[in-house]
Amino acid sequence: MNIPKFPDDFYSFHNGVNISNEEINEWIQRCISDLETNGGDCSSISSGNTTVTVHKFYYDDYSDEYYYDIRVSKGYYQADTFDKE
Repeated sequence: MNIPKFPDDFYSFHNGVNISNEEINEWIQRCISDLETNGGDCSSISSGNTTVTVHKFYYDDYSDEYYYDIRVSKGYYQADTFDKE
């Protein structure tokens, strides 16, 4: 696996279209709604210079209670480990 080196191997979204706070808040609601409706442990939306990621975590292995970890990144960097042959 080829592990990317920061920042050389990363794409910068700093100059992407600016996403408004109102839209970011809508994305957060959509991600949480998606997790509540469809299940799973992660939902995300990205566009322009912004990505929103919501993770669902259970308090422990024996609990049905959970919380959401919500991350909003504006002007983020991204890379993957896809090996081209």
